[in-house]
Amino acid sequence: MSKYNLVVAGHDMQALKDELSKTHQVFCVNKAESLAEACTRLNPDLVVIEGGFGVVDQPAIVLINGDESVIERFKNAVAIVEKPWHRVGAAVKVAMANLERIRTAENEADSLRQTLKERKLIEQAKGLVMKFCDVDEDEAFRRMRIGATRGNEKVCGIARRIVEAGDLFRQLENGS
Repeated sequence: MSKYNLVVAGHDMQALKDELSKTHQVFCVNKAESLAEACTRLNPDLVVIEGGFGVVDQPAIVLINGDESVIERFKNAVAIVEKPWHRVGAAVKVAMANLERIRTAENEADSLRQTLKERKLIEQAKGLVMKFCDVDEDEAFRRMRIGATRGNEKVCGIARRIVEAGDLFRQLENGS
């Protein structure tokens, strides 16, 4: 099991801090005005916070004492635990597993966006090679691959340079 950085915020949270400290790195905040500063400085993976204590931007497990009205203030709540709080350890495990899945999906989405961006750049460069070298699409891509191999770079790198050169040639064609 991974060890996470947690901020525990609320009044009389020592017992909870002690429990969570067995498996995680825990920082305890017992003054609401210290909470934002602690979250900024520590950048915790998760905040375990008493419902009436304050609001945070980080993912949070909100501890409530029967008053469900505080839940609406927590847009980043990943779990709500009602007193008695003996289930917080299990909630932390579930919350962190879910957050890791979300982060993995976000990283995959970022990677796919980057791949798509590179693919569009390569297609644009291929079009320029076809135009300026009077070759078909396969030959344009073959020439780009050869150029990338000779220059010891990725096809995307040479594509970027071709597109930049194409922009310069367009400017020259337009007389600007």
